[in-house]
Amino acid sequence: MKKTTFITEGKWYKGNTHMHTTRSDGKRTPEEAIEIYKNLGYDFLVMSDHNLYFNNNKFDSNKFLILSGIEFNTNDRQNPHRTHHITALKKYTEKDEFTDDQRFEWPFWDDEFGYQVTNKLIENVNAHDNFTILAHPNWSCSYPEELLGLQNFNAIEVWNNECEAVSTTGNGEYYYDYLLKKGRRVLAIASDDVHSYNDRAIGGYIVVKAAQFTKESLAASIISGSYYSSTGPEIHQFYIEDNVVHAKGSDCESIRLVFHYRGKTFYGNKNESINEISYNLNGNERYVRCEFIDHHGKKAWSNPIYLD
Repeated sequence: MKKTTFITEGKWYKGNTHMHTTRSDGKRTPEEAIEIYKNLGYDFLVMSDHNLYFNNNKFDSNKFLILSGIEFNTNDRQNPHRTHHITALKKYTEKDEFTDDQRFEWPFWDDEFGYQVTNKLIENVNAHDNFTILAHPNWSCSYPEELLGLQNFNAIEVWNNECEAVSTTGNGEYYYDYLLKKGRRVLAIASDDVHSYNDRAIGGYIVVKAAQFTKESLAASIISGSYYSSTGPEIHQFYIEDNVVHAKGSDCESIRLVFHYRGKTFYGNKNESINEISYNLNGNERYVRCEFIDHHGKKAWSNPIYLD
C-alpha cells in the first residue's frame, strides 16, 4: 500500500499563509501587496491582518486568489515578550463563519502559560470554519513543553521568514519535532509574516497540490496536508511503498529523512547535487518527514507520513 502526503491528481500552486497590509500594521496596501506577490510568481495569498478578519472576493481573478483569514494573538500581561499568535484560514466547508472586517480584541493572560485564554480562542476560531496555525513559536518566546498545553491547532510555522530576517527567531523546527515526538499530529507551514516588504522579508511559502484552482480546493488540500513548505527547493514526490520511503525533488546539496528517533542524511557523490533518494525502513518508525537543502542553505519541508 502506498502512503503519501500529496493527492494523486492535481496541479501545484504557490502561496503564502501569513502576511500583513495597511489593514493592520503592514507597510503596503492590499492591492500593492497582491501585486508584489503576483510578480514573484505566487498563485494565492491568505490575507491575515492582525485581529481583523478578511472574508470577501474583491481581489480575486482567474489567475490569483485571496483566501480569507486573520492573525489572532493572546498576550502575557506580566511579560510583553511572551505571547501566542494564531493565524487562521477559512476552510470553505461550513456556513458558520466570521464576517468581513470583523474585529477582535487582544486578550491577556495572567497564569504562567495562558492555556485557558488561548485554547478558548482556538476553539472559537476552529468553530467558525477555520484552519488554525500556531505562528512563530520561537519569536513568541514559547517553551517547547508549553505548546503541549495548547490544544486543537492544526499546524505550526516551521519557518517564519520575516522573524528570521529581523530577529533570528523564525526557525520553528525544534518545536515542530518536539510536538511530533510527543504524538501531536500537526502540519508544518513556512510563511513570510511580511510587514516591511523589503528584499529579505519575502521567502517562506507553501506549494499546494490541489485538484482545482479554487479556494475550496486549495483549502481542502492544505487541511489534508497535500503541500510542502519551502524557502527555495522543490519536493516533487514523497511516499512510502513496500516499506521503502522515496523522495524526489529539485537538485540539492542534501536530502534528509527525519524520524521520531534521529534521522538519515543523503548527499550526492563527490559533492555533486542530489535530487532523489530511497531508503528501507526498519519497521520501528512512527513517522517520517523529509527535508531538501540546497547549496545556499535554503530548505523545503514535507509534512509527515505516519506509520502507526
